[in-house]
Amino acid sequence: MTAIRNSLIYRLIGAGIRGIYYLLGLLYEQVSAKKSESIKWLRSGAFFKLIFGLLNRVHALQDLLNRSGRNSAIFRRGGLVVMMMRKVDRYVVLIPFNFLFIDYGMRTITPLARFSSVWDELALLLMFGYVLTRSIWVDEEYHWRFGGVDFLLMLFIAVGVGLLGIVSPEMNVAVEGFRAVYQYVLWFFVIRQLIHSSNRHLIFRSVIVTGAFLGFHSLYQMAVGVQMPGNWVDSTETITTRVFSIIGSPNILAAVFVLTIPVVGASVFTDDSKWFRMLSLVSVPAMILGLLFTYSRQSWLALAGALGLFFVLFYPKIVKYLIVALGLLLVSMKSVSDRLFYLFTPEYFAKSARGGRVIRYQYAIDQWLDKPWFGQGLGRFGGAVATHHDLTPFYVDSYYLKTLGEMGAVGLMSMLVLFTVTLAEVKRVIHAQKSLIDMLAVSGIFIGLLGVFFQNAVENVFEVPMMVVYFWGLIALALSYRETSLK
Repeated sequence: MTAIRNSLIYRLIGAGIRGIYYLLGLLYEQVSAKKSESIKWLRSGAFFKLIFGLLNRVHALQDLLNRSGRNSAIFRRGGLVVMMMRKVDRYVVLIPFNFLFIDYGMRTITPLARFSSVWDELALLLMFGYVLTRSIWVDEEYHWRFGGVDFLLMLFIAVGVGLLGIVSPEMNVAVEGFRAVYQYVLWFFVIRQLIHSSNRHLIFRSVIVTGAFLGFHSLYQMAVGVQMPGNWVDSTETITTRVFSIIGSPNILAAVFVLTIPVVGASVFTDDSKWFRMLSLVSVPAMILGLLFTYSRQSWLALAGALGLFFVLFYPKIVKYLIVALGLLLVSMKSVSDRLFYLFTPEYFAKSARGGRVIRYQYAIDQWLDKPWFGQGLGRFGGAVATHHDLTPFYVDSYYLKTLGEMGAVGLMSMLVLFTVTLAEVKRVIHAQKSLIDMLAVSGIFIGLLGVFFQNAVENVFEVPMMVVYFWGLIALALSYRETSLK
């Protein structure tokens, strides 16, 4: 480790990372301090006058609902309806954290299938309405939570609105592309208002149950040798089964594992219930094996990179043990090591250059260079909307390159700033914790978020609504610990 730390490459990378963090820290301080000149300047813009005006109207509407609701016969303090709603309020937040199971039920249960394409939009609207009226029956003094991450997210949405007006050759495609990028991000604002210290454990247990189900179901699929399409593996490989559970895609199942394995792993030590600690303990190995049996190389590397970066930042002495553990894993599982090392063979690069990621990435760069600042337009490249409208021949297999092609340098930089500053804020939350239990809980979230952040570089993870909801939901969960630590 000493030799690595003293090397020129290590020092250059370290200096670059410190420089990025310094610049992003300055940006974050400017946009998060509500009394700063930057906020005053932004408020002078017409768009932000509209946004802050809407927020003020929301607060005014909440005050009106509070006064009228609490004086009504239905919502008077101590009434049956209020008592029932307080009970329900603890569990409402579980709706987005069970997106996978609700969506699967909507698609597979015949009477519900007619709502499968609209249930998530209806749920989002209803949840916004619930949050707006929630202050009528909540027991504690209720305040709308709004911080630096919320503001940066609004800036990112504002960039999308601007690009919608600047680059929209076909407005219907642009609107559909805008919806694909931004609609499910809005769940963050809802979930932020619904998480509090008395229901955080329910969210963690929901993640544990989800991870346990997917892990053991993946092992079942591997045991029975579930059939898969032939194009899921290269013709030169000997793999016969890639697990996909109820999700239908090995790569997205792997992304769920990348996000949830660290959270469930932390729950082994943090959950109050011994039964859920035991469930976490037996689920983590099943989830790790499930991740390996997806044979999703990008997910393996993403989780390994997230764990490595976390330990470098917080516990650098453990990195050498992590390397040893990964080495033992590769030695003991030949199919895993063969598939991983196939990435570095001439055969892989030759085939990838003909019809794989290499040629797709080259095509994405060409599309970006054609319109470098604002891109081809939302919904016009590299994703589900573009392929549906026959505007692109394939998925580009990189959410960041897809964004670069659609939204140009402006869109990609705004996205990367949002993600990087958000992750830096979650890192600050870890440092702010005085309790080891809370620190471990937020650390598990941080590692999972970091893994998905890495995986998006080589996979269109955020093309899947469920992943966007889970990602931003866990960010909201992590930020709730910051509010607790400041009390």
